[in-house]
Amino acid sequence: MNKILNIEPKSFQQLKSLKNLYLNDNNLKHISNATFFGLKSLTVLYLTQNFISDISSETFKCLYRLRNLFISINSIESLEKGSFKYLKSLSNLYVFNY
Repeated sequence: MNKILNIEPKSFQQLKSLKNLYLNDNNLKHISNATFFGLKSLTVLYLTQNFISDISSETFKCLYRLRNLFISINSIESLEKGSFKYLKSLSNLYVFNY
């Protein structure tokens, strides 16, 4: 566990060629709307085993090429309508709890 508590908005904006991002097994509770800004090439995102409680309709706004999203084993209580509307390339969504 890395124990990351927070990720500042636009923290990854310089990583335009990044394809895989592993943020699993941390203490993230909230993902701001601009967290993934600039990750235009991202295809795989792991957010598994955190404490994320909600996902807004703008959370994944900049991730047009994302194909695999792992958000299992979190504390998700609500998904805002349209939470995945920007994920036009999404082919696999992993959401489960034990």
